[in-house]
Amino acid sequence: MPLTFIHTSDWHLGRTMSRLGRHATHVRQWRFEAVRRMYDLALAHHAQFILVAGDVFQHAMPPPALLDEALHLLRDAPVPLVLIPGNHDPCEPGSIWQQEEFGRRLQHLPHVHLGLEQRPIELADGAALVFPCAVTSKNSPDDQTAWIPAGRRGERFRIGLAHGILQGYDGQEHFENFITAERADLAGLDYLALGDLHSYTQPDHPAARRRTYYSGTIECTAVDEERPGYVLLVQIPSPGAEPTVTPLRVGRMQPRKLPPLTVSPGEGLYRLREAVAAIENPTEVWLALQVQGALSLEEMEDFNAWEGELLGRFLGVDLDRSGLICEPSREDFEQLGLDESEKRVLELLEDPARAAAAAGWKQDDWRAGLFARADVCREARAMFYRYLREAERDH
Repeated sequence: MPLTFIHTSDWHLGRTMSRLGRHATHVRQWRFEAVRRMYDLALAHHAQFILVAGDVFQHAMPPPALLDEALHLLRDAPVPLVLIPGNHDPCEPGSIWQQEEFGRRLQHLPHVHLGLEQRPIELADGAALVFPCAVTSKNSPDDQTAWIPAGRRGERFRIGLAHGILQGYDGQEHFENFITAERADLAGLDYLALGDLHSYTQPDHPAARRRTYYSGTIECTAVDEERPGYVLLVQIPSPGAEPTVTPLRVGRMQPRKLPPLTVSPGEGLYRLREAVAAIENPTEVWLALQVQGALSLEEMEDFNAWEGELLGRFLGVDLDRSGLICEPSREDFEQLGLDESEKRVLELLEDPARAAAAAGWKQDDWRAGLFARADVCREARAMFYRYLREAERDH
C-alpha cells in the first residue's frame, strides 16, 4: 500500500515582523492562513497524516489568546497530525508542552498526537511508524535522533521526525541541536522529516539522497530566505521504496533580495526603476534593496518620492540607503549665495591636491591619500552643502 503524507515545520505561530511596516501585525494571521491552505492540499492529495517538525510556536509559552487560536487550528486538521517541539518552543519545564491545561484540551482532539516521548507513533492503520524526536532544551549537545532503534527497510514504513541541524548540511559541523547526517540509513528510515532551516531541501541536495529533507518554514520569516512558504508532499510507493517529494506553496510572502545597485548623478534612476518594475506580483513580495552611490539634488527628491511609492506597491520594503549620498552641483552651491570664505572652502573641496597643500600635508601623508578618494570628496561636499542649507534655514 502506498503512503502519502505532508511534511511541514517552523510555523512560528505568534511571530510578528516590525520591518514589514503596515503589514507587521498581519503576518501573525498569515501563518494561520498558510496552515489552513496546507489542510486543503492534504485533502486534495489524499494525505494520510501531517508531520510538524518543530517550532510550532514562536515561544515556549504562548499567551492564552494565541493558544486558543492554535487549538482551534489544530482542531480543524482534516487528517491525523503529529507535533514535536523545536528550539524556539522546547519541551522544558514550564513550557506549553508540559502544561496540564494544554494536555487536557488536547484530549478533545484525538487526531492530534504530541511526540514528546521516545516511542513510535502508529499511523495509517498501523502501516507507518513515526519516530518523534522532541527538542528538550534550546541548545542541546545531544543528537535527539539517537534513540531511534535500528530497523530494516521494507517491513513497515519508518519515518523519523526531528528538529535541528543535519551535520554537514551547509558545509559546517554543528555541535548543538545536531542530527547525524547518516541517521536515516543507520535507523533504516524511509524518510527523515526535519525542521529548523527555513528553506526546503531540493532533490539534488546530498541530504535528499539520504532520504532526509527540511520542509522549510510555512511562511517567510526573513527577506534573505531562499525558499520559504512551502510544505512537502511525500509519497512512498511501498515500505523501503524511494520517496517522491514535491514542494507545495502555501505561504503568502515572497522574499526578493536584489543585488546592491550603485547610482551616479546624471544617470537618473532608470536602471533602479527598471530592476524593481520587473518584479511580478509586488503585493506578495517582501523586497530587500540596497542603493549606494550619489544622486543630484533633483534626483534625490525623485528617489525619495519613489521610495514612498514602493512602500505602497510592495508587501514590504527593506531599503538600505546608508551608502547613498546627495551630491550637489556647483549651481546648487551658487544658489545659496556663498560668501568669500565659503567659496574658498568649496574650492578646496573640489581640488583635493590644493587642499592637501593648504593643510601642509605631504603627498605620502595618509590624510592626503584619504582626501584624494572620490567617495570621500563626494561625502565632504555633501556634508558641506547640508551644513550651509541648515545654516541658511536657521537665519
